[in-house]
Amino acid sequence: MIKRVKLKDVLKQYRIIHWINDNKEYGQVTVSQTGEVRIRGYKKGINIGRKRQFIVDLDRHPNTLLFIRQGVYKGGIGVAPPEVNQCVVTENMPMFDIVGVKPRYLSLYLKSPQFNDNVNKLAPLGTAQKAIHEKRLLELEIPIHSEVEQEKIISKIEFILEKKNRLSYKISENRNLIDRLREAILREAVSGQLVPQDPNEDSASALLHKIQFEKEQMVKDKRIKPDYKKLPPIADKEIPFETPPGWVWARLKEITTKIGSGSTPRGGKKIYEKDGIPFIRSQNVWNTGLELEDVAYIPDEIHKKMNATHVFPGDILLNITGASIGRTSIVSRDFKEGNVSQHVSIIRLVNPSVTKFIHFYLLSPYIQNRIMEVQVGISREGLSKKNMELFLIPLPPISEQYRIIDKLKKLLRSCKHLENTIKENEMNSELLMDAMLKEAFND
Repeated sequence: MIKRVKLKDVLKQYRIIHWINDNKEYGQVTVSQTGEVRIRGYKKGINIGRKRQFIVDLDRHPNTLLFIRQGVYKGGIGVAPPEVNQCVVTENMPMFDIVGVKPRYLSLYLKSPQFNDNVNKLAPLGTAQKAIHEKRLLELEIPIHSEVEQEKIISKIEFILEKKNRLSYKISENRNLIDRLREAILREAVSGQLVPQDPNEDSASALLHKIQFEKEQMVKDKRIKPDYKKLPPIADKEIPFETPPGWVWARLKEITTKIGSGSTPRGGKKIYEKDGIPFIRSQNVWNTGLELEDVAYIPDEIHKKMNATHVFPGDILLNITGASIGRTSIVSRDFKEGNVSQHVSIIRLVNPSVTKFIHFYLLSPYIQNRIMEVQVGISREGLSKKNMELFLIPLPPISEQYRIIDKLKKLLRSCKHLENTIKENEMNSELLMDAMLKEAFND
């Protein structure tokens, strides 16, 4: 027989106030969107701003449930495992004793579509930060089966969960394999191993001479400023791999008219507008292209003042700071005008015909590893202009570049197709789990 009770009938709140000791180290708790309660890190008391905290006491309350007021509608609710015992939480993470129901049964129900639907009905709309107080949450009803039926439901779902976890592990393995495959393809492409060479083609030396001549002409025409700083010669020990006959090495500065990051307009975010000139930040730069859905806009007059950091079609943009360092995009031909923040560097090539090959080289393990090696600063989260200028670039003959790009695109499309298949399998796995939970708790 199934009976319906309110959550307040099976959850009894407890609060054990603890005043933070500056000299003591504390484990701090979080709850993930999958309902996993875990330690998010350790912090010395002196570095904890809010001194009034609460202790998770599993010695006296072994079956403890926690949730995050601002995250419960996203799945931030779960049962505490032994490792969080004696850790601290803030007042925004209420704790409860689980009584009158098996903790695992309740834990599984909290992952069900029914519970998720009910919680989302409580979530306030139109606010920047949704928060649900426990008084409202505890009024929700849940179905309670007999103890025997609870055990059956737990066993049935655990069996499916085990299969799902095995599938998730396999999916993760396959993703890693595709990542390694993509790296291998890029490595072969930019080192001359992906397509055959044609001895009848002009060597890349002719291409490099042409680029240098074009750059000198731009200086004469006053389209770019002259740069009198000489680049150091390329030493054999610097060259990361052997290239085929007919290829040449050049430093990035030799083949570009501009390498440089943007800046933050005076006033920062306060000057952003709903429309105007796109102001490209690191979150807009992805390896697959610019994503401008959440792009910021700056007024035209500010854009004009920042004339040194105007973005044009064909520019390569490279993230040079933060967690996304190394991500790079080619600005598409239909892009009209824009500007960049100090976290993004513009790489403008003398000869646009080599843009796609250079972009793929920037994506390759060779240059990505180099980016990680030459970061500057204590936090190692910045890539300097000087280091970028000295990057070694392999140049194939232009016809071979085109063949490499064609082959690369086909192989990378195959990788993307495999990724989509994996993603579809993952979604089907989640849908199956949801259906299973819905059926199990359907009263």
